[in-house]
Amino acid sequence: MGRLAYLLLITAVFGTGCYLGWLDLRAFASGARPAVGLIYGSLALIASAALLLVDFRRTAEAV
Repeated sequence: MGRLAYLLLITAVFGTGCYLGWLDLRAFASGARPAVGLIYGSLALIASAALLLVDFRRTAEAV
């Protein structure tokens, strides 16, 4: 997978995590209980951080 495609994947996963977390926090602010969106959002943010670390390792090995 090319570097640009990999960075786009990281951006998509990160954006999905932010969006799901934001939706759930908005619902929580209006009185609803935290739902699955916050959990999935957190997992997506952790996954994007892991993908970014892998990308840094690949870049460091290439240099």
